[in-house]
Amino acid sequence: MIEKGRAEEFNDVIELAVRPDGWLVRRADGETHGVGWGRASVGGTTTAKPFGPFMTRRITHGGVVSMLMANDASFRNLWGGGSQHRPDMAHKDAAAAVNIGNHLITLGLDGEILVAKKWTGEEHRPPEDFFKGARALSGIEDTYFSAKPGAVVQGWQAWDGTVTNFPAEIRNVIDIRAADKHVMFLTSSGRVFVTDQKGKSLSDEVGQVPGNIPLAIAIRIGRGMAAIQRMDGVWVAWGKSPELIEQTNKVGTALDLGFDYDTQEKSGLMLWVVPPNPFEKGSLAQVAGQSATSTPSSQTPKPATPTGDVAARMEQIEVQFQTAYERDILTAHKIAVADLDSKYLAAVNRALNAATQKGTLDEALKLREEAQRVRDKGRLPTADLDSVPETLKNLRGTYRASLAQLEQDRETKTKPYYDRRDQLLDAYQKELTQQQRLDDAVMVKSKRDELAASRFQPASGGAAPIVSAAPKPTPTPPAANGPAPMAIAPSKPAKIPKGTTKQSVIEWVYNLGGKVEVRVNDKKQGVHALADLPPEPFEVTLVSIGPGLKMDVTDDDFTMLSILPALEDVTAEGDRLKITSLAPLAGLSKLTKIHVQAKDGVAEKEILRLTDLKALDSLRVRLSDFSGEGFEALSRLPKLRTLRVHGNGRLSAKGAEAIASLTQLTSVQFPPLDRASQSRFAPIATLPALESIELDATSPGVELMRFIARLPKLTKLSFANPTDFNGPSFAALKAANGRLVELSFSAGADPKDESIKEIAAALPGLKIFNLDVPSSSCTVKGLKELAKLTNLQTLVWCEARDADYAALSGAPGLENLTVRGKGITDAAFAHFLDLPKLKTLKLVSSAATQAAADAFKKDRPGVTVTLSH
Repeated sequence: MIEKGRAEEFNDVIELAVRPDGWLVRRADGETHGVGWGRASVGGTTTAKPFGPFMTRRITHGGVVSMLMANDASFRNLWGGGSQHRPDMAHKDAAAAVNIGNHLITLGLDGEILVAKKWTGEEHRPPEDFFKGARALSGIEDTYFSAKPGAVVQGWQAWDGTVTNFPAEIRNVIDIRAADKHVMFLTSSGRVFVTDQKGKSLSDEVGQVPGNIPLAIAIRIGRGMAAIQRMDGVWVAWGKSPELIEQTNKVGTALDLGFDYDTQEKSGLMLWVVPPNPFEKGSLAQVAGQSATSTPSSQTPKPATPTGDVAARMEQIEVQFQTAYERDILTAHKIAVADLDSKYLAAVNRALNAATQKGTLDEALKLREEAQRVRDKGRLPTADLDSVPETLKNLRGTYRASLAQLEQDRETKTKPYYDRRDQLLDAYQKELTQQQRLDDAVMVKSKRDELAASRFQPASGGAAPIVSAAPKPTPTPPAANGPAPMAIAPSKPAKIPKGTTKQSVIEWVYNLGGKVEVRVNDKKQGVHALADLPPEPFEVTLVSIGPGLKMDVTDDDFTMLSILPALEDVTAEGDRLKITSLAPLAGLSKLTKIHVQAKDGVAEKEILRLTDLKALDSLRVRLSDFSGEGFEALSRLPKLRTLRVHGNGRLSAKGAEAIASLTQLTSVQFPPLDRASQSRFAPIATLPALESIELDATSPGVELMRFIARLPKLTKLSFANPTDFNGPSFAALKAANGRLVELSFSAGADPKDESIKEIAAALPGLKIFNLDVPSSSCTVKGLKELAKLTNLQTLVWCEARDADYAALSGAPGLENLTVRGKGITDAAFAHFLDLPKLKTLKLVSSAATQAAADAFKKDRPGVTVTLSH
């Protein structure tokens, strides 16, 4: 049996590592213990020898197991039957350490390279951006690996300096593990790959991932062995040791595992972390071990059976989530926040010294109070009073912005963990349903809905951290006459260029390629050149810039609009629109329309600046986050009818509730809703006046479609951007038949023939079907289904052949037809003659000729024909 040393005493293990010359375990508080026995090739002994404990911040798993120490941010590894320490690798901003062969690197929070050396001490660095923004990293032999969101994996060969791009299919990687000559990758979609260190496929027992391996939520690899954790929490192994494969099958839903198998000696070992028993008070994770050449001990703890009590299974899933969150996310976040607090306190002390030297007593007293508040871990006020000196306001503004970025980074990094937890619960829900345990399945579904609605944060040990200098503010009690006012971090004062006038603003708009509209004697008119400006007095009522901006537009540029008090309509969009604030619009009380689409979006809290615009009717804005706090302010805009928000993020439960309070809304575009969060739409389904909905990058689940079908005034439903239409869902719209008369798909949203069949069956009263995409996977089968709709008046279709349009022959109500694609030639007109009520016909990017179009118009003089190339 394996010598487990002090690890047998622990019941709070969250992570372990196994290598040929030893193993180590890490507890929830970072305390790390190990046992080493060495190998002759590295000067070790064969006698097992415990080492540690060490307090560690993070462990990186590769050919060498690397540890970042908690006390001084120095480096340790598991090597040669013990642990080697390198104090010279320490750095105050360190967040990770990684080691290959004779080379070491210390990294910052965002992957910046802080220290990089050969083992002998000479500095030797990879490209400075190699790890920048990496979601996963590792190393083996002479190569480091870096995986960034949306990108393929890269390898840096330390000795010749070459950078290798791995195969294109290995992208969006969220974990990398390496051992011996194998590198293992897990993608965000659950796919698993094993290659050599240059990305080439392998033909041995470890390198060949079995074809029946399911989607994974975790991966592990050791010498001669590999394993994945299925979505139900059970581990599946493959490799060179039948004994270790069998043992893996027995450990069930272990929280972590590791193994090593020596093919020459035909012996190996395996450690795993047994999950707690949810019915045993105080039961926590414990380490179990097994030698590949021995019989399992009868005293080895076994995990709860996955098919046991529902509460037990859900508790196991939650423990897995909390353990991974604590290990991978929370520790690094706490370090980053503590570092921010330390830097903020130092900045406050510097400002205090400067104030005392200047003799400004009031300012010095306020700064001294602030320094003491930080040391006492007191709360940061949600807003700054006028009595707070500008120096402190600026410091707090910088702190709030930095803290918000850290919290946004934490949320972004946590998303795959939330998604994995929901995948586990979804798989269990399906398992129970298939077993006809419907009440139990409903229990699991209710839990999933609860988690999706509240964006559940783990409990103690995995809890969202309480920031020492600025915890999340306690909400202000509501005022007697309405909701409490909301706080927004102060922005830099507007810097309107000197000499700015109406004429100079108009000239700036023209230089960008934009347009303006002015009002003279209560009449509006467009102005196309400076020479066409009317004499004073006149008012600028409309400014439109983009999307083809001829130069960058910054926040300082945007502030020029604040001198135009009569503005009613502002449109600004394009990749060169680089604004971060809506502050310049806050004082323009006559605004009825704001459409701002900055390249990187603006923070949702910027909406708070618009609450005094009581005339605002239409708001369209790209956001950089979706916290829900900005949406709450919309309730103070009584005339708002159209709301279109999108960006890189998901609609929060808080945001959905805020939107649901806007009973006057008639048209809404929502930020993305993944299937796990679509229950958030429930309160919105009560909006009494909502007529039009656009879903951005949202897969239409059955539950979401049911909510939408409840809206009493809904007439139009649109889908935009690439969307997964797999699985039945549109049948749930049947309850909206007769009200919902228009469906639209654009910007890459591509339904399949099966979805169109569902639509035709559920909505026989449909009048408009718009498939406005460059190309589609729909075929003549979909056209045939639409031809059955006797009420269909307008159809936009794409990428079909001439003969396909025979499917529309005799469509009784079709009045307007738009078709697209090179597959359309002059021969298609013969089929269009069979449409008795046709009024307009438009052919886009087709191979049809004008001569054929003219001939068609002679046969059908009442039809308007347009060829657009």
